Amino acid sequence: MTHSPENLTHPQRDRLRRFAAEQSVDVHCHCLPGMDDGPDTLDQALSLCRSLTQDGITLAIATPHQLGRFDSRNSIAEIRRAVSDLNANLAEAEVPLAVAPGADVRVDERILAMLSSDTLGTLADGGKYLLLELPHETFIDLRPLLVQLRTSGIRAIVSHPERHGFLTTHPTAVDPWVEEGALLQVTAGSLLGQFGPGAERLGWRWLAEGVVALVATDAHNTGERRPRMSEAIDKIASRLGHAAARRTCVDNPLRVLRGERMRDPAPRPERGRIVATLVGVRPAPALPVADGIDDLRVDGADVVDVDAQPGACGGEEVREKDVGRLDELHERLAAAWVADFDADA
Repeated sequence: MTHSPENLTHPQRDRLRRFAAEQSVDVHCHCLPGMDDGPDTLDQALSLCRSLTQDGITLAIATPHQLGRFDSRNSIAEIRRAVSDLNANLAEAEVPLAVAPGADVRVDERILAMLSSDTLGTLADGGKYLLLELPHETFIDLRPLLVQLRTSGIRAIVSHPERHGFLTTHPTAVDPWVEEGALLQVTAGSLLGQFGPGAERLGWRWLAEGVVALVATDAHNTGERRPRMSEAIDKIASRLGHAAARRTCVDNPLRVLRGERMRDPAPRPERGRIVATLVGVRPAPALPVADGIDDLRVDGADVVDVDAQPGACGGEEVREKDVGRLDELHERLAAAWVADFDADA
């Protein structure tokens, strides 16, 4: 369902014009009334949908929670009916937003069987992409499930991994998932500090490295969990360039809606933390080479790729207060790799 341009809000028209896009799709949104921890009432749902249109979104994939604490609730049949009802109410209220069915599915050993029985929802009901949520209280290696899903022709999108406590301290733990074809979806609010400095830093790190495929609102209401896609797009474009913003916030979400193959993440020389020795942080007469990776020199900084935490670079101390400067350099290096990747694509 599409709306004629004259019926769109100014932010919607601006988004489509800015990226020469047909739609601005949000792949992760809790906008169905009375189904999960999103809006309780239809009026609240309509308010959230209006907020989405003011955030430039023209189509939202409704992703109520499935499994976990919502086990035995929110079957895909119920979600489809709720989406149909909401679309009818949006049309009646003249809100220029379309909604498609989907789900935010908690990791569970029954997923394959429940997909086969048409109990769980895939994004846009297309059978190609599954939004997969990690349990908050523990870390689970997704590789066995990812292999099973891929064999079934389904690609997993891991929702907001930057907000998972274990991953904020072990960011390379997602690398085997990405190698198995998983896609990472970061929440727009995380990039703006909404979920704390750990999620913010990790979201930007993965974005700069080119391994984030999608940014989404994960909106639940019009308050603290409101849509913040426009702010995130502007910040991504400012820090990493227009192409990175277009790919993660517009192009790839549209591919999900259409069930089209996603572009793979931009390549980078090695996975792992990039640690830099900046002029003025500490002397760098000679840096070791990590596992055969040649030293780089960018803007007066010697760089070596090591999988180390602050304080463990080449056996010498890196002060905690300098981590921000290291991350800033890391983003500039990774942005250059992403730009090269886009230029070659």
